[in-house]
Amino acid sequence: MNIPLESLKATTLTNIEVFLKKHMLIEATLLRAMDRTVSMRVLTSLGVKRVFKIQELPPEASLSRLVYVITPTKQAVQTIINHTEVDRKAQIKRCRLVAFVPKQTAAVKTLLESRGVLGDDLQIGDLSFGWIPIDVDLISLNLPEVYTNYFLHGDTSWPYHFGQMLGHVLETVLHADQAPTDISLHAFGSAAQVSAAGLSSAICQIRTSRLANSESIVDSDDQDSLSATSYHQPLFILFSRNLDYVTTFMVPTTFEALIHEIIGIDNGVVELPNVQKGDMVPTKLNLSSSNISCFKDVRNAHISTVHKWLQAQRSQLEDSRTGLGFSLAALDRSLPNPGEGPRVPSVTSLTNLSSQLKPILSVRKDLTSLFICLEEVMRKMANEERVEDLLGAQMEILQSGSGGALAMPVAPPPSPSSSTASTGSASSSQQEAYEPMPSEASTGTCADDPTCQPVRLALEWLSTRFGDRLAEAVRLLCLLSITHDGLGEELYNRVIRHIQHAVGFSIYPVLVALHRLRLLYPRLPRGAPLASTQSHVEKAEAVPSSRSTLRLVLAPTNADKLASATERLIKRRKSTYNRLHRQLQLSMRSQASLSVDKPAVSPSYVFGGQHVPVVVRLAESLWAEGLAGAANTGRPVLNGSELLRRDQLSRALTLLHVDERVAKTLGRVSLVPTVTGTSEGGWKTLSHGQTVVVAFVGGCTYAEVAALRFAAARRCWRLLIATSQILSTKSLIHQVGQAAAL
Repeated sequence: MNIPLESLKATTLTNIEVFLKKHMLIEATLLRAMDRTVSMRVLTSLGVKRVFKIQELPPEASLSRLVYVITPTKQAVQTIINHTEVDRKAQIKRCRLVAFVPKQTAAVKTLLESRGVLGDDLQIGDLSFGWIPIDVDLISLNLPEVYTNYFLHGDTSWPYHFGQMLGHVLETVLHADQAPTDISLHAFGSAAQVSAAGLSSAICQIRTSRLANSESIVDSDDQDSLSATSYHQPLFILFSRNLDYVTTFMVPTTFEALIHEIIGIDNGVVELPNVQKGDMVPTKLNLSSSNISCFKDVRNAHISTVHKWLQAQRSQLEDSRTGLGFSLAALDRSLPNPGEGPRVPSVTSLTNLSSQLKPILSVRKDLTSLFICLEEVMRKMANEERVEDLLGAQMEILQSGSGGALAMPVAPPPSPSSSTASTGSASSSQQEAYEPMPSEASTGTCADDPTCQPVRLALEWLSTRFGDRLAEAVRLLCLLSITHDGLGEELYNRVIRHIQHAVGFSIYPVLVALHRLRLLYPRLPRGAPLASTQSHVEKAEAVPSSRSTLRLVLAPTNADKLASATERLIKRRKSTYNRLHRQLQLSMRSQASLSVDKPAVSPSYVFGGQHVPVVVRLAESLWAEGLAGAANTGRPVLNGSELLRRDQLSRALTLLHVDERVAKTLGRVSLVPTVTGTSEGGWKTLSHGQTVVVAFVGGCTYAEVAALRFAAARRCWRLLIATSQILSTKSLIHQVGQAAAL
């Protein structure tokens, strides 16, 4: 049950038609997005003769009309300025149009004006590629600026633009007669709140255009009430990236997610390595279920089951080839033999054979492409990534950060006898449905111990590989810092020294940016001022009495007692991840103990049962809350540990540093004037066929996509995932480094 996306592409073509003329010079980072949006045939019909990649020097002098398609960055604008100055010295006159993707900013316009190039011969404009369809249920804006500019620099214009672009998604999801305000909108996080404001402005524009274009103007209140009774409300969830960094820095186990982590997927396209001419496969492959039909069956499967699946598909392909061989033999026998001359088949028989051969060749090409991807992933995982060590370190980090609550695989119990199996089956299945979490315990000391395995592995990568394993080392250290509310001060200083020694002092802006994003930072001592991002519970626990602090300071002879007291406080500390893990049931014992060849029972299968993305818990629980209604009449039908109650969701959102008022209303954003007594009004969802749109402000990972697809399959949703970009751990670290260097 997919949502049609043709209207989104039609909007993009309209935007491109406005600006593109003559010769186009496009930035290298935008080539893939352009390829996924329009073809060269379409560009030719719009007046584009040729497309060039932007180089350091301007093109030949015969090209008098140029269109530059660039991102609104200082480096790209500086290239345009250099081209203008070179042409000015050579006395070459051109007409230039600079189209900023997706829009211009005040900074780039000021830079062009200050250099004196903005004028009659150079004009600027906005050009949005719109939503790029990565798959039938996944669309992206390809805007990494949403993450870096907002979370690093506090620029709200990009999340606001993301919300405005969601207005096109809203028009696609809603019925033609349905009011744009007839949705259930929930925004989690500060960036999501900004995007919700942008979506609200887009909704106002949609309503205005509908009223202007309609022949008979209907009162808006009557129209809203009519639509509410005719159609169900789509569930819109806006999720801010900074609310769940654990998912971003973990190693996934699904096929598509590992392809993105190890090889790299650029807007749905992967470049196949080691492609031979005899393979008959393209070097660039569009990884989507619409392009490769069989990829849908294996994209979200565990990586260890892909080879077995490919072998089964190969056996089916061999059977088809055998059947085709029998058809050729039968055709040869049925042909008449005119004397000693060759047997000539008829046109009809050749057409039939061609219709049988084309599907076989197509399947062979698809299977060969997937096999090349699998081969490259397995080779790098074994030889370069050292994924076994990485997974072991990841498990130890989560076990320490959760205070021992992490679901670990256990041996299956002995099978009961036939007499007791029938009587105890109901009770055992009911116990497995709840999976109670262990009692609360303090967070482990892995973030303070330099001898623990994750820290030793990270320092080894930094010291023995000449800094070429920086991303893998930073990945482990960031995950350790996130799950433990920062590293110990001594360990943090030691890690920083190792990173600077391996890379050099040029890495200092990146370390500052990671500290600002709360990804890699030291844990504050008990007496230090607390950051504003900490919760009220942490502040209350962290502030000691002034009398006890003064007594410790004035007694220098009690150094040993102070050290032991500090050690006891560390052992009693509970991190945010520790509380959140228990509150949201982030790991599932039933999934962790399940073998990989068995069907998954929980979205946590993407991480081996040891973690489920936070957005999946929120989406499923909000859907169940809508089924229950305001009176919770339908809640007993949906019992289970993975469906959280309203009070559990509110407490979990408070732990995520969400505003108390937003947490109380579960992030509900009102799109119409509220009536007294209905500020916390419930919303209605469907048990089957519910439209759910999950929008990631800042980017999402393929692991989250796989988990949401699993949830949509078992809840019978019509799912659409919209994101500002597709993230991986390496791409996130790379973006932070680029933004910090500016």
